[in-house]
Amino acid sequence: MIFLPEDVEKLAALSTPENAKLLAEIDKELLAENPPVARSTVKGYVYFIGGEGRVKIGFANNVAKRLKALRTSCPFELRLLASFPGKMKREREFHERFSSLRMSGEWFRLEGALAEFLKVGERTDG
Repeated sequence: MIFLPEDVEKLAALSTPENAKLLAEIDKELLAENPPVARSTVKGYVYFIGGEGRVKIGFANNVAKRLKALRTSCPFELRLLASFPGKMKREREFHERFSSLRMSGEWFRLEGALAEFLKVGERTDG
């Protein structure tokens, strides 16, 4: 069965048991067509973007696009320090590894173990 967006809106506006069944059917179809993906299985890139003694450790499917987006909202110059293929799980591992340097959220101070990690090229083997 194919439902147009305007049909879904009309059904949602008319709260009846029959419409509730149709909406449940729509949800079931949408889930079948677009199954949820566990975030830990999504493949992309773990990146280290930094500037002014700060580093953001993040995850993106398109690192260049992410860098561009971060640059538009950042008051200082940012550059890509490192990136490599990985999953979100690997990003979380880096967050834990450098947690003592966390400033806020995904931003870390570029010093100590993190500075050494980025300097010596350990990042290339993930």
